[in-house]
Amino acid sequence: MKTPSLLPEYSTGIVAVCAAGILASKLNIDILAQITFPILIAAISLLLIRTNMRIQAMHEQLIIKERMMKFAFDDFAKKMSKRQEESLRQLSDTFEERSKRMYR
Repeated sequence: MKTPSLLPEYSTGIVAVCAAGILASKLNIDILAQITFPILIAAISLLLIRTNMRIQAMHEQLIIKERMMKFAFDDFAKKMSKRQEESLRQLSDTFEERSKRMYR
């Protein structure tokens, strides 16, 4: 299983946390708010990264299931084709047998 590159997501999260820290320090608010604002942004960034990873995992599972279904349908088509050929052969044998009996 290949691991996707999350460098853009992590770098965006780091930039967002730094921007939140700079913005919080420039505003005239207490130190607790200056600390919690970047932490909140970091939590939101990690949540988005985790959601992205789950969506990618679901996409990979969907591709696997699609391949399995395609294989199953191909196998079913082969079996049905085989049954059709067998039925046609039996029908043709039956017609030949009936026609031989009629000409006797």
